[in-house]
Amino acid sequence: MNLIFKIDKKYDEKMLFEFLPEKKDLTSLNLTNLLRIDTDSIQINSGGKNVNISSIIKTQVQDKYKKITPYLKNSVIDYQKSWNTINNKFSSLVVKKTGYPWKYKKYYCVVSAYHEGISNWGGNIVARRWSINADVQRRVTAHEIALSHFWTMLEKNEISKKWSDDKKWRYSEIFSWCLLGLDKDFFIFWPWCLQKDLFPENHQYTDILPLQKNLQDKYLKCRNFKEFFNEAIKADKLKKKAQNMRLF
Repeated sequence: MNLIFKIDKKYDEKMLFEFLPEKKDLTSLNLTNLLRIDTDSIQINSGGKNVNISSIIKTQVQDKYKKITPYLKNSVIDYQKSWNTINNKFSSLVVKKTGYPWKYKKYYCVVSAYHEGISNWGGNIVARRWSINADVQRRVTAHEIALSHFWTMLEKNEISKKWSDDKKWRYSEIFSWCLLGLDKDFFIFWPWCLQKDLFPENHQYTDILPLQKNLQDKYLKCRNFKEFFNEAIKADKLKKKAQNMRLF
């Protein structure tokens, strides 16, 4: 697997549409800070009125890219240089640990003007915000790529391929944290990380914390990641079967 960093304004714009609900006042959303959207600029472009998001988001993207494209280009160069130092070893180690080959030979990371980190659920495109230290960005970038890898693995499994997309995402997210944050062989790629950041529990996805802790316990009891992956899926099936039996 080879990861290539690039600029893609259309992708950035598309993902903003997906993240921001339609027919809401953009300035009232908490996401404005998360996505680094300037609310003053929104007020100016909208005349201070509440407008449909789709009518103003294009202008927002155009304005921002005019201001920061040179810096996006710098980040592409710096991110690529840093990632290249770990790409081959990281790629091979993921395959060795999971027992699955990468679905694509090439993956792409859009250096985004907005998004902290995005994985597109089994595809070969992820995104990372441009304004991060070139070395520090590697940890979350690796997480997003690994998440996509696990989605592919779940799609191939006879049990988990029947799960909903939301459930596949939950497990992919946690599998990625387990592999990259609990397996010490990966620590050489981000030796500066604090333990609490390797297996984070203070993230925004509070609803998956119970499952995350449950899978962490299961991971620590398994001999290797391959066993853990299969046991986690089997355990979910047994749990669902038990729940169904209680209904009768």
